[in-house]
Amino acid sequence: MSHPLWTHFWPRPTRNQKHKRAACKACVTHYESNPPEEWEDRRDRADLTDAEKMERFEAACNIKSANVNGVPKTLAAHINGHAKQGACPHASAAARTLAKAFKEDAAQKKADKRRAAASASDSEKSDSATPIPAQKRSHNVSQGASTSASQGGSAPKKARDARYGAFTVISSKQSAYTRAEVDGIEKQALRAVASSGSAFKFFENEEVKKLMDLIRPGTSAILPSGKVEGRTKKEFKGKEAGAFMDGWKAQNRASVNGVCANVNRKAYPIDLIDATALGKDGPAQRDQFAAIIDQLETDLECIITHFVTDADGGSLKGRKLLQKMRPWLFAISCTAHQFQLTLGDYFKSWDYAQSIAEQATQIIAWINNHSKVRVVFDTAQRQLGRDNALAYLVACITRWTTHFTAFARLFELKKPIVAVAAWQREAVVKAQVGAAVSTEAARLRDDANYHCDLAADPAFWNGLEQVLGDIEVICYATNLAQGDSTRADQVLLSLVGVYLRFSEHPEQEVRIEMLRRLEKRWGEWDQILFLVALILNPWETLSCFGSNANLDHFKVVDMVVQVYRRLALRPGSGATIATEKAIAKAMGDFLAGVGCFSAWHEHVQSGEMYSIDETRDPVFWWQGYLQTLTRELALLALTIFSIVVNQAAVERVFSFVKERTKDRRNRLGLPKAKKLLLIDSQIRADQRRAGVLKERKQRVNHKSITKLLDIPRYGNLLQDLDDEDSTERGRALVRSGDTWRIEMAKWIVDARDAAAEEAETARELAESEEIEDMPEDPPQRDLPDTRPPRRPRKWVPLKLVTLGNSPRKESLRTRMSRRAMQEEEEYMRVMAALDADDDTLDDGEVEISDSEEFHP
Repeated sequence: MSHPLWTHFWPRPTRNQKHKRAACKACVTHYESNPPEEWEDRRDRADLTDAEKMERFEAACNIKSANVNGVPKTLAAHINGHAKQGACPHASAAARTLAKAFKEDAAQKKADKRRAAASASDSEKSDSATPIPAQKRSHNVSQGASTSASQGGSAPKKARDARYGAFTVISSKQSAYTRAEVDGIEKQALRAVASSGSAFKFFENEEVKKLMDLIRPGTSAILPSGKVEGRTKKEFKGKEAGAFMDGWKAQNRASVNGVCANVNRKAYPIDLIDATALGKDGPAQRDQFAAIIDQLETDLECIITHFVTDADGGSLKGRKLLQKMRPWLFAISCTAHQFQLTLGDYFKSWDYAQSIAEQATQIIAWINNHSKVRVVFDTAQRQLGRDNALAYLVACITRWTTHFTAFARLFELKKPIVAVAAWQREAVVKAQVGAAVSTEAARLRDDANYHCDLAADPAFWNGLEQVLGDIEVICYATNLAQGDSTRADQVLLSLVGVYLRFSEHPEQEVRIEMLRRLEKRWGEWDQILFLVALILNPWETLSCFGSNANLDHFKVVDMVVQVYRRLALRPGSGATIATEKAIAKAMGDFLAGVGCFSAWHEHVQSGEMYSIDETRDPVFWWQGYLQTLTRELALLALTIFSIVVNQAAVERVFSFVKERTKDRRNRLGLPKAKKLLLIDSQIRADQRRAGVLKERKQRVNHKSITKLLDIPRYGNLLQDLDDEDSTERGRALVRSGDTWRIEMAKWIVDARDAAAEEAETARELAESEEIEDMPEDPPQRDLPDTRPPRRPRKWVPLKLVTLGNSPRKESLRTRMSRRAMQEEEEYMRVMAALDADDDTLDDGEVEISDSEEFHP
């Protein structure tokens, strides 16, 4: 399937061991969107489940007009048309160009063959006085030979047909490339460079050129093409989407802004912008955000409903000014970043937790950095019944669950560590001191005794258990909030889980301070969006709110109407008073469980389990009400659930660009980096669609977190990180106590700076004349109130968002036993192995160069 025409056909199962089959992609796409009349299920493709979509895809591939033999000649004939069938009406312009080029090449080869045959025939005629007609030559020669044989003479040798003697056999390696083959090689070479992370000059290397010419002469002259196939627009056209932006410093010290967009809860990289000369103040940021949104809506032909940035000073003020300028837009602060700052809040609130975390990191680093000492501890593990000694895991700074997992592994190995520190201290000291003498030996002995004393101290292990229970909820909430398909209601439940944990914290000072900080962060969020999303979840509704929330059906309907009016402010939204009334009535029916929602209400009351109860996907649930009288409310619910409240996709863009612009490649410009980024994203999508890319397994450590967070309907939010490539992350491993102390200081400073910037921004916004209230236009006759919606009252504090049927509160006071963390532990072991070159030498060891190493 190396011919370029295969890019426009799906490979299909062979009918036997040799004959391939193919299905035209354009035809399959057409039949999927426009089912034939003879099909029983003719619903819109957007209303189908993944299994139903796959069934429709298979049925479309098996339609006779789309299914052809898998050879280039037949593929081209399908697109160009032939005697029994016209040209494919659904083929793209690129496919028609390739098919036309193939047809012209085939005609040229056929013409060359005819000319060669005619030339050979003319040569034979000039050598013979009595030329024999070409069509009778073979017959006459055979007749003469038969006559001679009948007369008793020896039979002459059979004359060779001169037509075939004139041909010169040319191997495939010597034949020239066609234009279609050249285009295909250029595109595939560029995809290979982008996917493998190779340099753009890879194909300019002389040795690579020699290798390519050995495969086929002339290949080295074909360089990678710079053309990028734009398929992103097809995914966004006519749909509601979100935009995300963040900035960072590139390797060459330039300020770069990364832009991504999300549609159907899938993130796509869009652009890289050089922001070195751009302003960083609030008004300048507002103008930049507005220009980005306008450009996305123009280029992708979509509707941007939300815009997400981080919460630094310029972005925060610019985002709020943007929302004032465009009140129909949800301008959101990245919730994953807010959870990250919460970890800094925790360590800032409790000095004891700082010291415990630092001591735990010191023990892990001490054991890992001294191989002979590690052997002693590994032996103790085996003596206590383990078949294989467990590794002492090292946390990765950019992967939040690893901080908890590393400490949890240390706590799991408490028994052998304490046993060694208490009963085998002399062996540990001897292993660390080694052959050192004098002052160095004393220093190493003191260091070993210090860590043994620390490992044998019960107060340290008690504190580690408490810190584990605290940081677990924060680390997991941060990781959960980074998903490309994480909804606003799921993030709110994550925040509630953290709140519930610290509401039962045994230390009163920590409990009061953390609850205050969590309430403050919740107060900065666009509360009405999160609350309406939670209420519109059919598995949640009002059951999540405590009895003191004072939240009745009338207030909820008013909240939903406010969200609709806010979205209706967009020019050309087509909003009407009738639509608003239909939404209000349908929302009342939804809360009361009557009308179209009566069957679902009875199902919930009965306690019977449906298959949809396993996934608990409100998007799929509301899609089932698009064809009923509740269509307007269903559309509004789908809009709200399509809003992704994090910018993790931009962080992955940073990782990609950082990987491609290392110290020796820091002159790679943004245009090429953007090109590589877009191509790499398309390659991953193609590989995932073809089943080549290995999907991330669903993590198994979330069930315990469900119980810990006291939220039984928390849902598994980790399974949607299918686009994340962990190999692209920076491998910043915490390999010493100093590293942990530095990173912890950064978290605390980030949390402090974020709080100061938010306070300063709020003060500037209150004093600024640029954000005066817009004039209140009188409502039009047939449209809802188009005045900018008032800022929602913070009458729902976080402590009132509780769950009525939650399990026992005692589960929050004590940590549970062993968590299922095999997947995360395996990742951390691999990361440590990749970073093995950076291992610190044991005390007493000397590093020598390769030239001085002894080789027998």
